[in-house]
Amino acid sequence: MIYRLTEKAAAFRSLLIDLVDAVRHSELKSETEQKRKELEVKYQKKFEALERLKDDINTAFSNLEVLPQEQAEELKKKISSFVELAIDQASADVNTKFKKEDEELKAVAESEKAKTIKSLESFLSVSPLHVIDMAIMLRLVNGTYSASARYQCDGDIEYQFSLNAADSDYFRGEFSLNVIKKKLRIPVRLSKNWLRGEPVPDFEKLEEYTLVNAEAAVNHILTTFKDESTNSMINIVYSRSNSEGFLTLEYEDAKGKVVVTNEPALNKHLDLMTLKSILETIVSSIFDLEQKKMALIKLTMDDKDILDQLDCFSLFERVWKLLVPDHKTAGIILEELGTDTVRERLKLLGEKADQFATSLGIQELT
Repeated sequence: MIYRLTEKAAAFRSLLIDLVDAVRHSELKSETEQKRKELEVKYQKKFEALERLKDDINTAFSNLEVLPQEQAEELKKKISSFVELAIDQASADVNTKFKKEDEELKAVAESEKAKTIKSLESFLSVSPLHVIDMAIMLRLVNGTYSASARYQCDGDIEYQFSLNAADSDYFRGEFSLNVIKKKLRIPVRLSKNWLRGEPVPDFEKLEEYTLVNAEAAVNHILTTFKDESTNSMINIVYSRSNSEGFLTLEYEDAKGKVVVTNEPALNKHLDLMTLKSILETIVSSIFDLEQKKMALIKLTMDDKDILDQLDCFSLFERVWKLLVPDHKTAGIILEELGTDTVRERLKLLGEKADQFATSLGIQELT
């Protein structure tokens, strides 16, 4: 029998593992960056001390009254030249040592930053928070699709992942409608038929139209298709409510815009069933991309850029309140995860851990 944690406990486990690690690594990064600042101050003082030493030595030998003036001047020049050379060499040695120590600290800081972001990615990739709104964006850039998923969650937390569109059957290259349906066409305008004496629709073939933009959410999708040879555009909005689907199609070329679905004389010639079926396929393929996350590219809380400052502790506090709202939930979490496991993970937060332990009913972390 395979034991599975409840959804709430699984999310909290990810909090204890991944988000605690993010806090630790971000704090180590901050500590290392502070050490770099202190190191710079320390070595700046050494450089200044060497400059003062040079001035002191030159001053000490500036008054050589025991020697004739010509000899004194010659000696001062030799001493000054020697001092200049010696101090410059000492400064170069100090600078080399400073750069070496600074590069070592910089490498540590960059490593901790990378570990922080990876921990955040691990935490958010499993969608541990209640998602209020979610959308996947797809954009054609130089023949390649750029894709990302955006999540808006409780607690005014929003994040975005880049997605690997190249791993999709439909979006690894430029996607055109004829991939799904051949010889598809739509009515775009009415023209007069002189034989019949009544308006007839002009049809636009869609073989050359490529998907250039798409945004898919749970209940709707917005798409833009473009024919690069004519710069003509087709915008399709498809929304779903239960089993019903609603479609709006707009055509635009050099002559202007036409909302085809708003024109009864054109709309009646639209193959709506086929178009809806195609859009359903596109929506499904776009949402398949959600499982192909690559990197966390945005994370904000209260519109504050968390990835910029890596203020992971503030994020931890907010997420804690979202995942542990009451004593009943806390009891379930401790029962499923084990008090010892929770205690050991919280201890990694150091002095800050007590407030979280208390909210779970854990009195001591020792």
